[in-house]
Amino acid sequence: MFFPEKMRKVDIFILTIHKEMVKKELLKFGEFESINLSENKLKEFFFKKIPVEERIVKLKELEKRVGYLQSLVKSFWEEIDIQEEGMSDLFNILKEEDIEPLLLRIENKVNELNTKLEEVKRRKIEEEMKLKRKLFLSQIELDLSEYENLKFFGIFFGSIPSINRQGLLNALKDFSCEVRFLGEAGKEAILLLVYPKKFSEKIESVLKNAYFKDYGFPKAESEKAGFLTTGLSVIGLQDEEIWYENELKQHLQKSIPTFKVLTESIKYYQALNRLEKEMVSSKDVVLISCWVPDRKLERLKSAIENITERKCVITSISDIEAIEKEGMTPPTKLSNPSFLKPFEGLVLNFGVPRYKEVDPTPLVAFSYVLMYGMMFGDLGQGLVLFFAGLLGLLVKRFGFIRSFGKIICYVGLSSAFFGILYGNVFGYDHIIRTIWLKPITHIMEILLFAIGFGVWMVSLGIVLNIINCIREKDYGRLIFSSMGLSGIGFYWSFLLVLILVVLKKFNSWMLYIPLFFLIIIALEKPLERLFFKHNEEEKATFNPIVMVVEVIEAVLTFLTNTISFMRVGAFALNHEALMSAVFIISSMFKSKISQWMVIFFGNIFVIGFEGFIVSIQVLRLEYYEFFMKFFRGDGNSFEGVKKL
Repeated sequence: MFFPEKMRKVDIFILTIHKEMVKKELLKFGEFESINLSENKLKEFFFKKIPVEERIVKLKELEKRVGYLQSLVKSFWEEIDIQEEGMSDLFNILKEEDIEPLLLRIENKVNELNTKLEEVKRRKIEEEMKLKRKLFLSQIELDLSEYENLKFFGIFFGSIPSINRQGLLNALKDFSCEVRFLGEAGKEAILLLVYPKKFSEKIESVLKNAYFKDYGFPKAESEKAGFLTTGLSVIGLQDEEIWYENELKQHLQKSIPTFKVLTESIKYYQALNRLEKEMVSSKDVVLISCWVPDRKLERLKSAIENITERKCVITSISDIEAIEKEGMTPPTKLSNPSFLKPFEGLVLNFGVPRYKEVDPTPLVAFSYVLMYGMMFGDLGQGLVLFFAGLLGLLVKRFGFIRSFGKIICYVGLSSAFFGILYGNVFGYDHIIRTIWLKPITHIMEILLFAIGFGVWMVSLGIVLNIINCIREKDYGRLIFSSMGLSGIGFYWSFLLVLILVVLKKFNSWMLYIPLFFLIIIALEKPLERLFFKHNEEEKATFNPIVMVVEVIEAVLTFLTNTISFMRVGAFALNHEALMSAVFIISSMFKSKISQWMVIFFGNIFVIGFEGFIVSIQVLRLEYYEFFMKFFRGDGNSFEGVKKL
């Protein structure tokens, strides 16, 4: 907590015969991040990379094939009853060589059923076309064979894809055609087209572009016969289609546990191969270079020594040695108690702390919850938020909803606490006694308190930056920058001057104190070069205009950052004003039921709308007024071997 977990750089030398066992042990260990060795390092030990790209590509292809089969399952999601409970009992890692044959057996069966299903669907559409045709012909009393060889007109009878229906009508509108759509068969629209023969070539071209299927024109009255036979054929094909669909669904349903086994096995071997990709080897020796949390190093050593029968060499150096001697920066692994984990998401959303930076998660958790309560202080509405957060904790499928639910629980309790201090319950200020103050009647006090809180937050941000500078040995920035000792010296001395002016105890000589610190801030770069040899590669120039601009920027930054925290008090006032508006609107109704309905829905609106706005405003204060003082957010996150 407060600092990322301490890391050690570890080099593991093992015999080639132990490579597979060590890979599996490292994958089981998990908290291990490989280091990609440079070419110079490889040449130094006469090592070379292990070629695994072909295996990785093959596993990726297998993963896509399993994904396709799972997409078929999702296409039947509502129809298939997926039994999650039995899957873990069947779960085991397959041998790598057994994955493709098992997958192939499932694919062959699915493809066989799919082929037969598509064939039945095709035949059914054809029979439906015949049925539509016979139905059409049965309703006509004329002998249509007389119209087969008309001199000036031609007739087409067939179907097009339903999606092309409007396009065909648009294309034929200039050719004096008569088009009649007789019905639908699957995704096909059945039509009868009468057209002038002088446009034959153009009509045929239009029909071809519309994917027209010509079923010919009846030449004899006998073609009207067989209506019942064709209808029974359609019904039979429908039954056959349903049977094949059910067979496919049942096969996919039975294969769901197997899909899980295949997916997990593929992921397992992908991780193993990606891990091997980071290894280097000679003829008899394999080297694995990695970062390991300091507290887990002995456990890793013991595990590898056991499986290799101590035929290994494991060396490690501290994070400081790795940084100073080898120029390597360890990855950042945040280490916070479980109740603070949801707030890690807020920090990581801004960026990953550098390895030597302070982890602001505990401070964010405290300040975020505190500011939210101050801005949204209401006992009743806070408890509603708390119980809404509890509902979010019941969601097991999505981890981010659970994390969000925990944050809502915390801010709900904070809102309820400040509601007690303010004496507010669902906007009513007479149900409980005010313990501290009422924002609406103590406007100046709540705004001054908010500014005081802002001074504390800005100062804390600078103090954290000072700690970061000490840990990173950046002494020039520590002493001379606007976010270092000179900056906090100016900030506090300037605030002291303002307070003394208000108290009428100000002496003019006091202005020299903040002025002294401003001069140091203006000369930051030259002083760094002079005392600490920083930025020596930069050309030593003295530009008064740039220095004046930097000083003005520093002063305005301190001023705007501090004043920005007034919104903490302003939103406390805004909350009471909104609830007052709800009560005013409710008083316009004579009916008690109407009044209570307005108050009820008014509270719902305030909880949802204002509660959301307050969360955004608090996050803005954290990111722009607090984090910008000390947090660069360009660190490398420790992912672990399982996410390589």
